[in-house]
Amino acid sequence: GCEQSMMKDVMLSVRSVQRSEDDAQTIEFETVGRFGVNNGIILISYEEPNGMLAAGSKTIVRFMAPETVVIKRTGDQQSRIEVIKGVRNNFFYNTPYGSLMLGIYGETVACDINENGGRLGMIYTIDSNLQHISRNEIEITVRGVQ
Repeated sequence: GCEQSMMKDVMLSVRSVQRSEDDAQTIEFETVGRFGVNNGIILISYEEPNGMLAAGSKTIVRFMAPETVVIKRTGDQQSRIEVIKGVRNNFFYNTPYGSLMLGIYGETVACDINENGGRLGMIYTIDSNLQHISRNEIEITVRGVQ
């Protein structure tokens, strides 16, 4: 559709840190992705690289002003989360044994992106029945816009 024609090839750096009580896991990778700005909505999409937990899945990140991010994963590992600054909402987390309902609370959402690229960052916490599970940071840098 018309939305796709706005998308350009870019280089993405993705860094994600997940902190639970006793450890922190950091995942960093670079990959080729697609990027576009349409009616003030920023779209970033990429395939999860081989060797990653979600390899074979496609991730679509959508930022809407002022402070909302939707991260949708399609393929083998399907999920959809909404990170909204200052808001707690629920999402379903699929496991091999069924799906869990978890809570997600957006601490910060910061977007500094224009047509030439830039950076999108967010910090959110995940809970189960209001019991804290983890604090997650994701930072996506978009560059080399063609």
